[in-house]
Amino acid sequence: MTPEQAIQEIKQGAAARLFERRPYFRAVFTAMSPEDQQSTIATIERETNVPECQLSDIDNWLEDRLNQAHDEGKLPEVSRGQQRLQANADQAMREMPMADLKKHLTALNDVAQAELRRQRRSLINDDPDAHIFPG
Repeated sequence: MTPEQAIQEIKQGAAARLFERRPYFRAVFTAMSPEDQQSTIATIERETNVPECQLSDIDNWLEDRLNQAHDEGKLPEVSRGQQRLQANADQAMREMPMADLKKHLTALNDVAQAELRRQRRSLINDDPDAHIFPG
């Protein structure tokens, strides 16, 4: 295995682990056209090929680097993937029987509430005094 192949394997493994931690990222990537997927991979390759990004810590910085690239407008394919994913979800909900739609919306609400609770716990854990002086 060449050093270049080893580096590619490390980056691919990190992307797979990121997709495991963030299923929404995987869903957006899957919703992209093949051309947008290839363009996204090329952009990620450029964005992660910088000296300050140590491969040994890739799991710690990859998500932040991708979010930064997206915020800087370097990943317009992600926005298109998000739009396609939302359009697919909207279409599926329009075709869903009412009872299934209610179950689906309840599940979405449960997930959103769980995420809010997780974020609150995270804030409290990050700042032990946060619960003493809320707001």
